[in-house]
Amino acid sequence: MSTTLLSIALLHGLVQVTPGTCVLPASQRSAPGQRQSAFFAGLGVTTLAAT
Repeated sequence: MSTTLLSIALLHGLVQVTPGTCVLPASQRSAPGQRQSAFFAGLGVTTLAAT
């Protein structure tokens, strides 16, 4: 039982620190120098990560 819970906790922690699919659009928007677009993309990524 504790081995199962430990493996679930480990997988959960791994998923929390792995970048998701939202990282690519955020990095592409920030690369050309569009600061406002990059700000809103980062805000969206942060909002999704917090929920």
